[in-house]
Amino acid sequence: MRANEIIKLGLGGSLIYAFIAACSASGVGGLTNPVPNADAAGSSGGTSGGGGSGSRLKASRFQGADGSNPFIEWRDSARKGEPCNFSTAADGKTRCLPVSSSHGINTYADSACTKVITFTLAGCAPGKYVSDTETGDKCTEKRAVHIYPVEGTYAGALIWEKVDGKCTDRSRVNEADAYSLGAEINPSEFVEATVQTDP
Repeated sequence: MRANEIIKLGLGGSLIYAFIAACSASGVGGLTNPVPNADAAGSSGGTSGGGGSGSRLKASRFQGADGSNPFIEWRDSARKGEPCNFSTAADGKTRCLPVSSSHGINTYADSACTKVITFTLAGCAPGKYVSDTETGDKCTEKRAVHIYPVEGTYAGALIWEKVDGKCTDRSRVNEADAYSLGAEINPSEFVEATVQTDP
């Protein structure tokens, strides 16, 4: 997967800095969730760490010619084998959230700022999901991640952004393609996990 890029969007008289997912041969999307942490999942069930598969989450591994099998990522068998990483979900629980492009949700397709859109570099296909991460709690630094599905192309000539709580229209730019997002996915759809320490 190519490194993602941050582009500066000139919208009207203001500038928006947005994370833009670069083209990826995998088709899964750009940036991963904030806590990939593959090898931190534990060492049981594999010679090279990463933990063992459960009834729903399956460990994906390389198979080395020397017999090694290092952990790559988790795959959610109930969601067509989608890759996922453990992060703090929107409900405050640790869950295996699908790999997604990372984007601050502040751009919309309507004047009421209710229909969220996201961007990719022009000509690049979007990932399946977009994540929006809340500002971390100042005491615990836990940052909840919200997951939205990418639904379709947004071809409107204008976009809107929230500025000081007000919805303001801006002109589109040619350097990026826009896509509409669906409603936030209920975090209960993703596998929950708790921390356990080996004796």
